[in-house]
Amino acid sequence: MSSDSRRQYLTPSDMTMIEQVLAEAGLRKEVPSALSRNAARFLTRKFQDGLIDRAALASELRRHLSTLS
Repeated sequence: MSSDSRRQYLTPSDMTMIEQVLAEAGLRKEVPSALSRNAARFLTRKFQDGLIDRAALASELRRHLSTLS
């Protein structure tokens, strides 16, 4: 077994949580923009790297978005 904690696959519930964090940040999946796609990729990478707490993901997303302005 590998010691790598990176999650290769996301479950439907994982994706639901990521979508909820994006929605709370005002990024709607119905109207995808470059910013929302960037944010989704960012959250997916963070989740795969082991950051699975919803509040922590939201905080990291706010920090990430502030660097893009």
